[in-house]
Amino acid sequence: MLQLSRHARRAALLVLSAFALAACSDDKDDHEVEVDFMRITAGAQQVMVNSTGAVTGGPLTLQAGVARSITVDFLKADMTSDALEDEADEFQVALTLPAGVTFTRTGPFAGTLTASAAGSYNVSFALLHVEENHEDFGPFAVPVSVSAAAVAVQR
Repeated sequence: MLQLSRHARRAALLVLSAFALAACSDDKDDHEVEVDFMRITAGAQQVMVNSTGAVTGGPLTLQAGVARSITVDFLKADMTSDALEDEADEFQVALTLPAGVTFTRTGPFAGTLTASAAGSYNVSFALLHVEENHEDFGPFAVPVSVSAAAVAVQR
């Protein structure tokens, strides 16, 4: 009985050691993101989202059927860039879109947003760590207000 107990303790120590070593040798990227804010720019309009998901400066405004260029910057607490554009192969903005809204990527942190019909929508934005396929910031819902398409009047 004593020998079984000694083997059980030895096995438990080996298992715990293996877990400890695995945790210590976890592959981490050299660049750990320090994102506290996300700034979405559409023309002269800017919308800010903090790390709790609070949105200021919104909603984003679009016109139905008209593509609107947007860029997304991920910022540190002091409002300086986290320089993720230097690691565009590792990070990019990710959007979750409702039906009727499309995003056409023009770069890792830029693209065009288009809505097919007038209305109010929520579009979720996140910082995607591409290699690990998970969000490092967000996703956070940002309100989008879409006005009706302009109508040409002939005289």
